[in-house]
Amino acid sequence: MAPHRNAELGAFLRSRRTVGLCRDDVARSAGVSPDYYTRIERGEVDYFADAVLDSIARALELDETEHLHMLRLARPRTAEQRMADDEEPVRDSLRLLVESNTVQSVILVGRHADLLAVNRIGRALLGLSPGERVNLARLMFLEPATKELLVDWKSEALTAVARLRAAAGFDPGDRELGALIRDLCVKSDDFARIWATHPVTDRPASVLEYRHPVAGRLTLHSETLTLPGDPGRLLVIGTAPANSRSAERLRLLGTPPA
Repeated sequence: MAPHRNAELGAFLRSRRTVGLCRDDVARSAGVSPDYYTRIERGEVDYFADAVLDSIARALELDETEHLHMLRLARPRTAEQRMADDEEPVRDSLRLLVESNTVQSVILVGRHADLLAVNRIGRALLGLSPGERVNLARLMFLEPATKELLVDWKSEALTAVARLRAAAGFDPGDRELGALIRDLCVKSDDFARIWATHPVTDRPASVLEYRHPVAGRLTLHSETLTLPGDPGRLLVIGTAPANSRSAERLRLLGTPPA
């Protein structure tokens, strides 16, 4: 039997029911009938009034990021919207902005977690060869060296999966993204385990610790920025505190070989 159109929405809502909170409890708090809410969790409802979605979000005590994810699952993009976004290349001005930075780690990430642009420091930090194109989700879960590089790999892995969850919610019909997720679920037990929890936490700022094989231990303050006009693309900037040992080591990573 083919899955219902809104099966992903239903799975997300089920994942947000806390232990002891049954469907009838959610329905009562949201002001809808138990039968109607049961059909929603089964993915059998195609149209949702704004008031109903807001009431369900309150009943499940969703935070702002979870609420937004729920809305995206309830109202997926059309094929026309998807085609318009897919035709947008990386602008030359944006690529230049990334690659010309010589004091911070800067990477541009696509909605499929592909590395679209990176500066010299970012490339050296990730251990990439010049011109090497990678998928950062595959790098995170399929390359053992990444677990050694990131001191708090578990936290970063959760963030990586949450971003893919958000992308899948934004466009459930994205076949390329679906293929990536299925492949990672097969090849990585860690990915499959985290994916099953439906993480959608948005973490725009964090402090990252690295064990770099060349530069040693580094502490970077990371900011993740969304770009107007570039749906799903993220600009991730890592900065070391001024005059710190990490700042000096970051500069060394960005120094061209003699």
